[in-house]
Amino acid sequence: MDLEGKILILEDEVKKLKNEKKDPWDVLQILGGLLIPAAIAFAGWQYSVAMKDAEIKSSTKIAKLQIESSEQKAEFEQRISETNARVSQAGLVASFLKSLLSKEEAEQKLAIEAVLIALPAEGPRLVKLLKESGEKEGVKKFASDSLSNFRNTLVAQFFSTEKPERSEAYARLQSSFQNDASIIPELIAGGRQNPDNFNAVFNLLVFLSHMNKDALRPYVKEIAEYSREVEGNGDKTKERAEKLRNRLPSS
Repeated sequence: MDLEGKILILEDEVKKLKNEKKDPWDVLQILGGLLIPAAIAFAGWQYSVAMKDAEIKSSTKIAKLQIESSEQKAEFEQRISETNARVSQAGLVASFLKSLLSKEEAEQKLAIEAVLIALPAEGPRLVKLLKESGEKEGVKKFASDSLSNFRNTLVAQFFSTEKPERSEAYARLQSSFQNDASIIPELIAGGRQNPDNFNAVFNLLVFLSHMNKDALRPYVKEIAEYSREVEGNGDKTKERAEKLRNRLPSS
């Protein structure tokens, strides 16, 4: 069955679920078998398009006997890499979903720990769903504690004195909590606890600048206050702090 057919089936199932008033976890259990194949099919389609695009570009380059700029080549290779990553990510979600929905509590707990490590973007969302809609109280508490520990670890690494750790934490926070307003107080608290880590403080201003305005709205006052506190770290930080304040939504 092609992707369009899978999507039509998925739409029909969603309508049925709405009529039956299923809760979010029931929805995940019933639609999991359709969502994952559709996601993989979609990612595969993107990969196919990218490869066809590559063949066309290659033929054109050969015909012209000239190579386009290295920047364009690098950009195209990045697109291929990102598509491959999406295909791989979809496959990982499919492999973990069965364990997350298992009737065995131990298997669910192991899957919770695994998805937080292996799936930077989807993992926290799946764990949050288990935390809110899981059937077993023990699993729900484990999911809540695991998600909290995951966040705390990333925030601590965000303010590491080691650049590789800071960079990795920034990337994972961006994937998992880019538009989660609840992470803002934790990050600001971390910034105040590490005032001499100028690189991490600057990264924090950048991170906040890239968040959705709706996520920033509940903490406009706190963000503005913190941005003024760190302006004395240098011209670069002051400029970034001003940009952040200019981007803040009106309360």
